[in-house]
Amino acid sequence: MVELLVLLASLACNLLGLCSNDLADCKSDDLYEQIPACQRIIDDLSEAPKVRALAFNRRGEMYFALRNPTRAIEDFSSAIELVPDFADALINRGIAFHASRAVDRAIDDYNEALRHHPKNAHAYGNRGFAYHDKKDHARAIDDFRQAIRLNPKHSSAYYNMGNTYVAMGDTDRALEAYASSIQINPKNAPAFNNRGLTYSSLRDFERAVADFSEAIRLDERHAAAYFNRSRVYYATAEYDRAIDDCNNAILIDNKYSAAFNMRGLARYARGEHDSAIADFSEAIRLDPRDALAYNNRGMAYVKKGEFKSAIADYDEATRLDPNDAAAHHDRANAYRAMGESSPRR
Repeated sequence: MVELLVLLASLACNLLGLCSNDLADCKSDDLYEQIPACQRIIDDLSEAPKVRALAFNRRGEMYFALRNPTRAIEDFSSAIELVPDFADALINRGIAFHASRAVDRAIDDYNEALRHHPKNAHAYGNRGFAYHDKKDHARAIDDFRQAIRLNPKHSSAYYNMGNTYVAMGDTDRALEAYASSIQINPKNAPAFNNRGLTYSSLRDFERAVADFSEAIRLDERHAAAYFNRSRVYYATAEYDRAIDDCNNAILIDNKYSAAFNMRGLARYARGEHDSAIADFSEAIRLDPRDALAYNNRGMAYVKKGEFKSAIADYDEATRLDPNDAAAHHDRANAYRAMGESSPRR
């Protein structure tokens, strides 16, 4: 796809006389100008190393945006080879490594960027995110604080700090961090969504719904916000609203297994057992290791008097999650309803 764009844009440039300042075009956001301009700079070995490094970095950003992290890493590496202290290229390669789950290599790149540029807030912010994923929460918080000290308007550092505080179980500080992120960037839909999750965990459902609703207003395709709001509606017995939100989440992402499971629960609560079973079955098809969906389908089978099907589902739920006390309990009840003793395990 990228190669085709390069060819078409180059043809337009050469045949139609659309070439202009290569460096300016390479820095632009117009793919049809950016791609051939960066390519021409890269191919011109007489260009200054810094200029070619910029072109490699820009093309790497394009590859990453097109979800090709391998090609992106190759270009960022070429940029770094030309200019070893190129902070943007080091940070970008770190981001691409992180996206490829090479978190330690990402941290190495952020370290190198900070060795050359110790006041680079983005390097601290991204390294903090990497430490968060390694569950090294103390280092993550330290890096987010450094990023904010260097750039008090660093909305994403506050946002990621909030996520780390949640992982640490410190909901008060998490809420403060999300609030700061939102104050800096009122259009930060993920921050509203995650703050909503935090309020939900505190059973402050009114604020949770308000935040999920704002996330959806800002990003109408935010499937997770619809799903998270549906969970609150389910918890407050507003089953129609829960189903509507699950419908929207599924319209956005038809492979959203958790949304099928939640819709099944809402339908089960309304006594729609056949529809619930259909939803639980789809959740299982999408995620065959979802013990909760098996357990939920078992409950629906019990309501229909189909005890053997229910027990088969409880068996699978306990196989997938031997510590699932609810599945063990529900299976025993199903055996009792059949007039049989639960077999010893």
